[in-house]
Amino acid sequence: MTTTDHSQMMKQWQFTKSGSPRDVLTMVEVPIPTTCADDEVLVQISHVSLNSAFAHRLIAYYGVFDPVGAFMGRPGVPEKDFSGIICDLRGANVTEFNIGDRVFGIGPTSFREIAQGVLCEYALVKRDHIVKVPDNISLKDAACFPITGFTAYCFLVEKAKLKKGDKVFINGGSGAVGVMAVQLARTIVGPTGLVVATCSPMKNDIVRNLGADEIIDYTSHVLPDFLREHYGSRPFDVIFDTVGSDHALYSNSPNYLTPSGSTVWLVTKRILQLLSAMVVPVYLGGVPRRHIFESLTPTSSRMVAMAKLVEEGSMKAVIDSTYKFTDVLDAYDRMMSRKVTGKVVIEVNDLDR
Repeated sequence: MTTTDHSQMMKQWQFTKSGSPRDVLTMVEVPIPTTCADDEVLVQISHVSLNSAFAHRLIAYYGVFDPVGAFMGRPGVPEKDFSGIICDLRGANVTEFNIGDRVFGIGPTSFREIAQGVLCEYALVKRDHIVKVPDNISLKDAACFPITGFTAYCFLVEKAKLKKGDKVFINGGSGAVGVMAVQLARTIVGPTGLVVATCSPMKNDIVRNLGADEIIDYTSHVLPDFLREHYGSRPFDVIFDTVGSDHALYSNSPNYLTPSGSTVWLVTKRILQLLSAMVVPVYLGGVPRRHIFESLTPTSSRMVAMAKLVEEGSMKAVIDSTYKFTDVLDAYDRMMSRKVTGKVVIEVNDLDR
């Protein structure tokens, strides 16, 4: 008879087929990793924050067929955003982190590793995907930043090159990335700049307190028409679309975006329209405004830059709700309700206690 040494085992949530999170996720017990690549470390997970895009990929339906969701490996572990503490398993090339360091970061992101998530008690992660948690930030708060803060930083600072005095429009100001983008934009453009964001009326106060000067109720207006009427005479320098549901926001952007301005698409549900925007030149009817849509690769320098902004208070965690590790299915129900502001956080093992 073979017995299992449970001291070397861990719990994780996993899926073996597509479907809604409540229907396909189960908690299982698996061995804790005992080997790692030269550029990896083993992290004991403290907290994980949920990502709505992953839940949609579990369902494998994005309004169009989602090839990434459909071809994720099985069995798979969901989620990518985590915080935790480095264990005694480190690769030979990992010299910048020590055992016991508090870190936060992003799980594997390559296409072949897309199903290797972090909703588990221990996870192997690449050194370029993690950064030390600032001393003034809790592990719970730190789990809210990896993808959302990283995305806001890369697109607004690196790609769109937002600067002091600029005017920026953020579509989806109360979403997980939106709350980071509003805060970061406020810091960058300063008192002479303008931050405009969309949200539902019930979230106005939250988004305004994060730094938005003006708020648009997206439920009451056709955005391209409203923007043309109210901002045509004071056009934006950057449009950051975290929703991606309406290509008209970009196709009509010459009415409210400066000629040198940029539209950043975080997601899109209109693949053919996206391809058209990317390849059709202006003289053939393309939109005469710069568009930015690309995959972001975590690097040590980017993670350090994002962590510095977090330490300085340019981005603060916005937590909608917190759930125990055993209540993950309830957490996904909450996130899929579309009533969430900020992040839904899972307490795997609160290692700050």
